[in-house]
Amino acid sequence: MSYEIIRGPFILMETVEMLYKYVNNISFLNIASRLRLLRGGMDAEMQRRMERLQKLTQEVCGGLDPNDPVLRKYFEKVATDCYLDDTCLALMLTCSFCTMKVQDLRGNIEEICQIWESLQKRGAWIRRCGISGLEFSSGCGSPGDVFDQVYALELPADFRLTLYKTLREFRSSMEELRTLIEPVAEKLQTALENEPWLMGGMEQYWDEVWKHQEPHDFLVRTADETAIVGAGEKTLVAYSLMSCDRLVFDMAGASLICQEHNFLYIGSTVTKDSTARRLNVDIGGGGAIMKSIGDKKRLEILQRLSKKRSYCHELADQMGLDPGHMSRNLSVLHSYGFLRQERESLKNYYRTDPEAIRNFLKVVETTILG
Repeated sequence: MSYEIIRGPFILMETVEMLYKYVNNISFLNIASRLRLLRGGMDAEMQRRMERLQKLTQEVCGGLDPNDPVLRKYFEKVATDCYLDDTCLALMLTCSFCTMKVQDLRGNIEEICQIWESLQKRGAWIRRCGISGLEFSSGCGSPGDVFDQVYALELPADFRLTLYKTLREFRSSMEELRTLIEPVAEKLQTALENEPWLMGGMEQYWDEVWKHQEPHDFLVRTADETAIVGAGEKTLVAYSLMSCDRLVFDMAGASLICQEHNFLYIGSTVTKDSTARRLNVDIGGGGAIMKSIGDKKRLEILQRLSKKRSYCHELADQMGLDPGHMSRNLSVLHSYGFLRQERESLKNYYRTDPEAIRNFLKVVETTILG
C-alpha cells in the first residue's frame, strides 16, 4: 500500500473551519483547556499553536460582523443526528465532499460541484448527517427525491428547509459561499505563508510518527478495524490547522465520493495517542483533575456559572470572596477546561462548560472501572 503526504493547507477547508469558530464564538483556548482535561496535559508546542490560531482568527476575521445574516446562514451552528459533533451549512457543503486532491479555493469549489452533480446522475441519496457531513448511499432505501431525503434527516425544521434550498441550487449556493469567504481565505493564505511554523510543526510531528507506523495502522488504533474496510492501494494524508480534533477519512472501495484513493485528514490537536474509542487518563492525571474541584467553593462557582456567566469581581462580590482568591479559583477551573472564557467590554466572562463536565464524568468512570 502506498501513501502520499500532502503538504500545506486546503484553504477552502481551513477558511470554513475558521469562520465556523468565529461566528459561533468557539475559542481555540477553550478547546485547548478541554483537551488538557481529557489528556491530563498538553505539550508546549501544541499550546503555542492553539494560542496563535486564536489570535490569527481574530486578526483575519476581526472586520466581519458575526451577526451578518448571510454569514450566519452558512456558519451558524446546528445540531446533527450524530451525537459526536455539531456542524453548519458551510461545513456540510465542504466536508461532505472531501477528496484531498485540490488545495486552491476555486478549484476545490468546482470539484465539489462536479461531485454533487455526479452523485445526482448516479442516483445517490443522502443517508444521514454525521460527523464528517452528509453521508450518501446508492441503490434501494431512498426516502424519495432530495426534498424527502433532507426532511428525513434529524435536523431542526428551519435548517432542513435551508439545506434543501441550498442543495436544489447547488452551484449558485457554492458561488454565493465563494463570494462570501474568498476575501477571508486570501487573508488566511497570506497569514499562513508568513508563519510557516504553524503547518510545518504539525507536518514534522507526523513525519516522525509515520516512520514507526503506517497511517492505516494509526487509523485502526484510533477508530477501529471497520475504519479501513474497502481500503484501496493508495492513501493521501493531509493536515488541518483549524479543524483541531477532527479526524476525517474515507476508503476508496467504500466511498461514493472519492473512489480513486483513500484519504486521511488529521486535525491539529490529534496526536498519535488519540483515540475515538475510549478516554485514556492515568490515575495521576485523574486525581489532579478531581482535586481541582474538590473545594466546596469551586463546586459552587461551577454551579453558579452553569446558570449565568459572570466575571471575577462580580462573582467575588456575590460569593463574599476576595477578588484575588476568586481569580485563582477561576484560573484553576479554566486551566482544566471546566470553564469557557469570553472577552467582552474589557472583561473576561466565565461560564461552566457542560460538555467538559460530561467528559470529566466519563474520565472518572473510565479511570476507575476501566
